Amino acid sequence: MFPRIHPSQKDQRSTMACADVDMDIQGDYDEPGEAMSLIQYYQATEIIPDKQGPLHNLLQKQPAVLGSLQMMSGVFSVGVGILFAATQGMDQSLFTLFRVSHLTGILFIVAGVVSNLLFKYPGLLRLSLNINCGCIIVAAIAACLITVDLVRWKSEHHHHLKMEVMELCVLLLEVVLSAILCFWFSKEKRAKYQRSTMACADVDMDIWGDYNELLSPGKRVLPPIQNYQATEIIPDKQGLLHNLLQKQLAVLGSLQMVSGLISVGVGIFFALTQEIQQSLFTLFRVSHLTGILFIFAGVVSNLLFKYPGLLRLSLNINCGCIIVATIAAYMITVDLVRWNPDNEHHLNMEVMELCVLLLEVVLSAILCFWFSKEKRAKSP
Repeated sequence: MFPRIHPSQKDQRSTMACADVDMDIQGDYDEPGEAMSLIQYYQATEIIPDKQGPLHNLLQKQPAVLGSLQMMSGVFSVGVGILFAATQGMDQSLFTLFRVSHLTGILFIVAGVVSNLLFKYPGLLRLSLNINCGCIIVAAIAACLITVDLVRWKSEHHHHLKMEVMELCVLLLEVVLSAILCFWFSKEKRAKYQRSTMACADVDMDIWGDYNELLSPGKRVLPPIQNYQATEIIPDKQGLLHNLLQKQLAVLGSLQMVSGLISVGVGIFFALTQEIQQSLFTLFRVSHLTGILFIFAGVVSNLLFKYPGLLRLSLNINCGCIIVATIAAYMITVDLVRWNPDNEHHLNMEVMELCVLLLEVVLSAILCFWFSKEKRAKSP
């Protein structure tokens, strides 16, 4: 049952609803020249971009990737130098006499480390530029020494000379990497100098105008200065795989690609210098298979920045790389157990390939851990 409303009460409510209420805001703005609109509309006329850190444009080019390639090629050069030091006399070649491979390898490792540190320490820009210029000079001298050895080719040292040819190719790669980094660093250095010159220019920023004209009778007074304070900082919208990409996947992917290239190079060397039935390593083309697989894994890891949907594919490829590398390591171990002094040089190369496989497995294991962690975070 609803309560009955008396007609007098009904008329009273309708009268209140129709009452003429004065909604004007009373204030002391009645004097001429002081009238000011209380409602103010603000419209953005320009979007101010976020403040960019030092070397922002340079770091967008991922110099850490090229730095990682320098480190990997440097490690390979040091390995070749150790192999020559253990298997060749000091006076048999200029390559061994001047420790060419050791020197270039260590220098490029240092250059790669400094290039990777630019992300946290932008002040190392000048040092990195100088080191890469020095790398180019040293690599050019090393190439000249290797060329002299190749001119004095001797049939009894043909295995070592073939290794020198491979080292010459690695030096070419290192020179290209250093040249690209030197170009980027010098370009950033010039841009940095231009910005500092513009910042120090003496520019008259005063605004000229007749303020008395604005205060004349009948003119509207400028609104007072109002201060605004943000109560909440809204973070920028993060893209897909943001947390994962902060871990510099491209660096590990580049290392996978370089180690894969080394494996393919070793496989080509074995195919040219060893009969197919002399070892399981050559029979099953272990080095070719693992090298191509790790190159493909590195390419997919580098593509994650633009194509986040490749996360599952990259995870599966890296898991497959670990399995294939484990089988390859088992075959190399069988060859080492059946050690034959006649194939000593090839077995030394298999030991080096075993070390490369160990590095590749570590890289793939790290990537698999990161990918599986990101995949669990994405799943509801």
